Amino acid sequence: MSRFEVRLYNSRVRELLEMDEKNTTGFDDRWADAIYEGVDAPNAKAAAKMIRVKFPPRNGFVITNILHVTEVGITEISPEEYEDTGVL
Repeated sequence: MSRFEVRLYNSRVRELLEMDEKNTTGFDDRWADAIYEGVDAPNAKAAAKMIRVKFPPRNGFVITNILHVTEVGITEISPEEYEDTGVL
């Protein structure tokens, strides 16, 4: 297993707060800004999948980037490595 830090925000919360409207989503205002959530997974695609289960896109959550964290450093993962494009 590897350690990944997935950065995500909630688009609905962000939009409401940007429009100076009351946040009625049920999610804390802090979700307007991107937050890192740690996850242990075999690869970046699995990490993204795990995060999307916990923070579903249908609820407004958007992944902005994923970092692979190791003892020697941090590497940003390209979206092609974790996005499901449906192309074989």
